[in-house]
Amino acid sequence: MVLAHLRRLVLVGLVCVPALGSATAQTAQPAPTVPPGTPQAPGTPAPPAEPTAVQVLIEAGAQGATCRPPVARLPPQTLIRLQIVNRSTTPAIFAAPEFFRGAKVEDLTFAKVRDEGSVTTAGGVVSEIRLVTPQPGRYPYNCTAVAEGAKVGQPAEGVFEVAQ
Repeated sequence: MVLAHLRRLVLVGLVCVPALGSATAQTAQPAPTVPPGTPQAPGTPAPPAEPTAVQVLIEAGAQGATCRPPVARLPPQTLIRLQIVNRSTTPAIFAAPEFFRGAKVEDLTFAKVRDEGSVTTAGGVVSEIRLVTPQPGRYPYNCTAVAEGAKVGQPAEGVFEVAQ
């Protein structure tokens, strides 16, 4: 189900991280608000744009977790949908305390993410957090596998680069 969801996102151009199996950095690009060539009546405001989806992919196993992309470039002060995609069958922890402290978390369900700086995702689950990215800077993040309530292996690391 998650893979079908990812394929659908790729088809509509919302995914701004590498395709599965690739580990190169990507830059988030806002999705167009109106299809090109669509006539607009004078004075008609454009419909609001859906926030760009930014994904962090986690794969956890007996040796620990992997986390992609290693570098995610984001524009500052921009509304995004941060999707933590846990492709494994076991829970994983995504932690980015500095990033979450500097961001404005829009979804009250994830208010504790801002305070604690991390979110635990069940295996096979996509956790989505709507937030406004923080000021320019480098914000490290890590992914840790969890098995039977205990952390497994060393955390995999990445960084959000927030810049113009």
